[in-house]
Amino acid sequence: MPEAGTTEARAFVRRYWPQARVVADPDAELYSAFGVGTSILKAFSPGVFAAHRRATAKGHEFGSIDGNGFRMPGAFLIRDGEIAWSHTFKHSADRPDFERFIKMAD
Repeated sequence: MPEAGTTEARAFVRRYWPQARVVADPDAELYSAFGVGTSILKAFSPGVFAAHRRATAKGHEFGSIDGNGFRMPGAFLIRDGEIAWSHTFKHSADRPDFERFIKMAD
């Protein structure tokens, strides 16, 4: 559920999981409905800085921030109108087990 613009969100997901359907939420209406909040502490937790160091070591650069930089990410698998799976992010750089997520979606 990216808060970024639809074009950026779709391009990102298309690159990593072309079969997935993305819902961009620039007005954060779904974030509120799903209980995804903001957190200054999680945005600047030690895990974020550790992930930044790992990414920099691999040659990745810090990109621009779209939307509210303190809003936590949201990842949900909706099946038959119900939440079949979700990931509660420990911090803004946390990543769900996308391989497991994809297997559950198939």
